[in-house]
Amino acid sequence: MTRTHGSLRRRLLVGMGVGIGSLFLVVGALVYRLQRQSLYDEFDRALVARAHTLAMLVEQEATRIENDLGRSPLPEFSRLERPQYFEIWRPDGRVLDGSKSLHGTVLVPSGSLADVTVGNVIEPVQLPDHVHGRQVTLRFMPRQDPDADTRAIGPPIHLVLAVAQDTLDVEASLAHLRSVLLWSFSIAMLLGLGILVGIAWYGLRPVEALAARIANIDPRAPGAGFTSPVLPVELAPIGQRLDELVQRLAITFARERELTAELAHELRTPITGLKVTLELALSRQRAPEEYRRAMTDCLAICQQTHGMVDALLALARLDAGLISLSDRPVEIGRLVGEVLPPFATRARTRGVTIEAAMPEHLVVTTDPDQLKLVVSNLLDNAVSYVEERGTIRAALVATAGGGVQLRVANSGSTLTSDQVRHATERFWRGDAARASGSHAGLGLALCQKITALLGGSLAVTVENGWFVAAVDLNLRRA
Repeated sequence: MTRTHGSLRRRLLVGMGVGIGSLFLVVGALVYRLQRQSLYDEFDRALVARAHTLAMLVEQEATRIENDLGRSPLPEFSRLERPQYFEIWRPDGRVLDGSKSLHGTVLVPSGSLADVTVGNVIEPVQLPDHVHGRQVTLRFMPRQDPDADTRAIGPPIHLVLAVAQDTLDVEASLAHLRSVLLWSFSIAMLLGLGILVGIAWYGLRPVEALAARIANIDPRAPGAGFTSPVLPVELAPIGQRLDELVQRLAITFARERELTAELAHELRTPITGLKVTLELALSRQRAPEEYRRAMTDCLAICQQTHGMVDALLALARLDAGLISLSDRPVEIGRLVGEVLPPFATRARTRGVTIEAAMPEHLVVTTDPDQLKLVVSNLLDNAVSYVEERGTIRAALVATAGGGVQLRVANSGSTLTSDQVRHATERFWRGDAARASGSHAGLGLALCQKITALLGGSLAVTVENGWFVAAVDLNLRRA
């Protein structure tokens, strides 16, 4: 049972949802951070401006400090709800004045006054009413009375002023902003997911259509095409490969049916011959010589059938890749000489002449057993289909690049150029010139497979009445 690894649509939705959600979160966090900084910057500027305004109300006359803060209408520093706070210290750390909202408490401990320089110090604090706020602390010089006698003006005095206010408005604004961002994020994600579902559905429709067409393939007649003008560019290579695969499957199934029919026909012929021969021998009492002749005929039929079965087994092993090669230096002329004698004897019984041109010391590195099988089948094919009193020519030549070509030709061929293209097909039959009953049409198919396994090629042609089989072994010379 095939294990699945989740839906492609779900993967796309989850991936895009996480990506868009992460983008929204980053943008939302950035907007919140910038808005928060802007609100606090505006709050701090207002707090600093208020501190400078209060500082302008402090005046120095000689060594005396005149403080008009108490006489000025400053209701924000005395109200009961959400008051503001201020406090002024002398250079020696004593409190000069403070807002009524302090109720006897202090804003800055005396030990921290030394940290206040000429600039402003702004920091978050907890106010006396236990509310979070921000405080600005600055060191300043009281203003001098321009109408006073210059002799009455004393040395400049540096005072420290602290002004504080709660940040409830800022925090409320930030809470509202968080709520808006949260709702905006939720609505955007819902809308985004809805849009993504539609996009994924629309984008995966071609994939689903392709899967449906694959599911509807008839194993008995796989002929449906997958390439169409509406197929997306990304799926076009898949459609083309599927078309090629289906075509190969169709060819394979057709060949399987043809092979089954041909094999049944080829096996039926020798079995019928055996049956007829045995029935004829047993039909009446015969002399021992007649029985011996019948047994000899049966043995010949069995040998023919055995050869066909061996060829089929060899082709099946080649198709399955079960044959391993053992490369050794082979002198091809000597190998052909070892294979030739049995076929020369058969040729002489038909008055056929064999002309062999085998140069010596032509050595290549290959598998001698498989090469011998190729040579045997080529010679057997030539002897079987040569005309009576014809000629067989076997030649071995070296080719450019270190290869070797073996040519085996027989005279008396009546095949046409169109017919000869089928000569290497299994169980193929030509005209009467190739209709010998001793062959099943497997020899050249076997030669083609073995030659390809050895790294070479087999070509068959008809040249002026000669049937020529040329084997090119593209192997390195030893």
